Amino acid sequence: MSLGKLSPGGEDDPVVVAGHTVDAQVVARVQELAGQTQHGAAHVNRWNRVLVAFGTHDGAGVSGGAMTAAQAQDMADRHSSPVWGQVVTELTALEATPQQTPPPPPPQDEPDDAVLGDCGAGEPTLSISSPEASRSDVTYTD
Repeated sequence: MSLGKLSPGGEDDPVVVAGHTVDAQVVARVQELAGQTQHGAAHVNRWNRVLVAFGTHDGAGVSGGAMTAAQAQDMADRHSSPVWGQVVTELTALEATPQQTPPPPPPQDEPDDAVLGDCGAGEPTLSISSPEASRSDVTYTD
């Protein structure tokens, strides 16, 4: 399940993913735990999977994909760290948030000048140049 895109802010700003605001303190704590390489690659990978789910890690080098709330709950059941409980709460909220499909990008192949209404010789023609939304020149010839 895709959780959407990240909207990062400053270091203390919340992270917004798919309409849910992930607690910045939870993100910071998980980042700290992911940096504890002395606990081994599996430890680092678990926390990086959480960061992928939060949208703060691109997933490069992470096996298993984004962690789900159910997988985090399994970790919470096996480990005494209170951070897992916070992760479960955040991932549950992310998974409960309806996913929004972004609108498709505007077509890129459109000509610079679009002619609207070619009614034949001697008939009016409307031409619009500059397809940019911020500025358009409209020419009407009779």
